[in-house]
Amino acid sequence: MPKKIEDIISSSKKRAPSKYFSELARATNKHFEKEADIHEHPHHSVVKERSHAFIKEDEFGNVQEEVITRKVTREAVDASRTAPRSGKSLVFMVTGALVALVLGISIFISGSTITIMPRSATLALDNTFTAVKDGVGDTLAYEVVAVSKEEDGTLPSSGSTNVATKATGRVILYNAFSATPQKLLINTHLLGSNGSMYLTDTATTIPGYKKVGTTITPGSIEVSVTAEVGGSKGNASLIDFTISGFKGTPKYKGFYGRGKTEITGGAEGQRFTATADELATARKALSAKLQATISESLTHEIPEGYVLFPNSVMITEDPASLVTASTTESIPIAVKATAYAYIFNRDTLTATIAKTLLPEYTPLDSISITNINEITFTALPPVPKTPTDTTPLTFKLSGTANVAWNIDIDALKKAVTNTKKSAVLSYLTENTGVLRADVVVRPFWQNTLPKNTDHIEVVVKNPFE
Repeated sequence: MPKKIEDIISSSKKRAPSKYFSELARATNKHFEKEADIHEHPHHSVVKERSHAFIKEDEFGNVQEEVITRKVTREAVDASRTAPRSGKSLVFMVTGALVALVLGISIFISGSTITIMPRSATLALDNTFTAVKDGVGDTLAYEVVAVSKEEDGTLPSSGSTNVATKATGRVILYNAFSATPQKLLINTHLLGSNGSMYLTDTATTIPGYKKVGTTITPGSIEVSVTAEVGGSKGNASLIDFTISGFKGTPKYKGFYGRGKTEITGGAEGQRFTATADELATARKALSAKLQATISESLTHEIPEGYVLFPNSVMITEDPASLVTASTTESIPIAVKATAYAYIFNRDTLTATIAKTLLPEYTPLDSISITNINEITFTALPPVPKTPTDTTPLTFKLSGTANVAWNIDIDALKKAVTNTKKSAVLSYLTENTGVLRADVVVRPFWQNTLPKNTDHIEVVVKNPFE
């Protein structure tokens, strides 16, 4: 009769581990394992004995017992103690790793993108505006920029002659007589302090003086002059001039001139020349080259925030700048010109156009005309002709103006940091410059925008694309 389990366990009889488990296996008809310490001596590496008992029944009903005993080294025992003991521990480890991975990914990809389509309007322009010279505040003002350049080359001579070349130079004429501008005809006679007579090359107008209190600032204008008589006698350094036509009148002392440049080029003797057609062709080629380069140079003079309309540029050439004869067979030729242009403050001009054509516009709105340089500009008479002319400028703008509301990206980022997505959408909806907006927060389970503005991207769409 098999022993009872409690008898085997409670028995005080000492048995080897293998026999003990053999008896227990018979009682329970199960497989048992047991390990027991057999050595703890520091010089022995075998420290455990493990026994396995198997109970099985053969085909004749006889019970057979099989006991397997093996010894275990200290290293194997230490390794088994550090190995995972259960599936639950493995679950905890995997879960922790997943949580750490998710947190790491969320930190790496966290951020937000705000995409905005700003309000816009397309305006048909065919309107006339008036600007004042150097105005202040919200007044539409214009300024004048100027650039002078010279283009030179050489022309092969086609003949020679005995000539007396006339000297040429530049003179500044002053009006200290009256606040009224004074017109002068072409070939106005100017008497130089050297005793030679000179003629103005073009008609001109000397602006009136300006008076502040008792202080008078004469009006002035620069002109080119040519000696009346050819030859070296007309050459001069910086000299003074009077207007011969005013002699014997009160204007004689009120109008005068000062040399801007030396007067040079006067000579007599044999000179190499070219025909009138050859000179005209050479001048035309130089003029075309000069106009291209001077217009480009003018654009570099435009201050930031100002608008230059291409067809507001005026170019005037110095008629005395082309030499017609030379002491050498290759005639040096040169063309001098000055380019003037009206420029406008971009923001002030944009606001002026909006006030005229956009009923919903208010001074609090920040807007831009994205194609402002494509608008056609036409100056209407009377047109200011020089940088010192203070005549108001009347002009016409025509074409299509694409108006878009501006979005202050930096201010927007600061306003929405650490804010819930729903609140940001409400904030954007209330912004008068926003037509529609979309907010994306990463990772997808977040619903609050980052605290750091560097992690917030704002994309403003072009409403005209």
